[in-house]
Order: sequence, then C-alpha cells, then structure tokens
Amino acid sequence: MLNTKRVPAPAARGPFRLSGFLPRALENALSRLWPILFSVRIADDASSAVLGSAGEAEAAAWLRRRGYAILERNYRCRTGELDLITRRRGQIAFVEVKTRGPGAIAPPAEQVNAGKRVRMVRAARAYLARFGDAPPGCRFDVMEVTVRTGRMRVARHLKDAFRPGWG
Repeated sequence: MLNTKRVPAPAARGPFRLSGFLPRALENALSRLWPILFSVRIADDASSAVLGSAGEAEAAAWLRRRGYAILERNYRCRTGELDLITRRRGQIAFVEVKTRGPGAIAPPAEQVNAGKRVRMVRAARAYLARFGDAPPGCRFDVMEVTVRTGRMRVARHLKDAFRPGWG
C-alpha cells in the first residue's frame, strides 16, 4: 500500500489568483480555508519538484497570514530564480524555500550554499532593475518547510539570512 501525506494544494489553483477581484475580507477567509478544503496527497517517494512546489505554496500561505504581500512566485530570469518575492512594511524580501521530508539529515537551510546565494542576488538585481530607481529596503530570507507526521509546516523563517555585497 502506498504511504501518503496530506499537504496543501498549490496556491496557483486557489483564490490567490483572484486578488483584487474579491473584497479583502472574503479573500482573506478563502486564503485560510483553501488549504483545508482542497488538499492533495503526496506519496512518501514523491519527486523533489512536487514536494518543493507544495512547500512553496505552504510558505506563501504562511507569509500571507502574517501580513506579507506576495509580489511574485517562481520569478525566473536568465541569471537565476527566486521562489518568492514578498513585501511587508515597504521592505522587499527575496525568499528561498527549502522543503524536506521526514528522512532529511541536515537542516534545509544548509542547502542554500554560496553558489545559490550568488544566483539569488543576481536574480534580485534583475527584478529590481525593472523599477529603475534606487532599490527599496530589501533582504534575503530562507524558509524551512518540513513534512512530519503527515503534515507540512513551516519550521523556520530565517529573516535576513544573508547579506550580499551589492557593490
């Protein structure tokens, strides 16, 4: 028999796509109920892409509940990729989400090595270049999402996980 776990459905299928079309109170209520009402089952041996996508959806929902606006998901450019770009209180956060299953040995954040940080900074520069002005206050965060006892949850949100030399 296949051992499965319940995890939230990806946010792209939920009410998040309707931002701006619904009253804010209804949108907030739907964003909290969506993962409860609609969930998908992921096998223990699910691919890392499926696990990562579900982890990013969980991280986005967690941040949204804490007052962050999700500006972009899976922003890609020729210099790199950013899982989430968020804004709260005028500060932009470029977020790398690392998801690990129950068999993980090392903490997920340890996988954000020097090469990944360089690619994140390059992608952040490309994103900020679209605005032309001096970059607003911004930081680089890492979120650890873990799967334990059949539930996916945000284990840690490391704000300002690293500081690049923008120079």
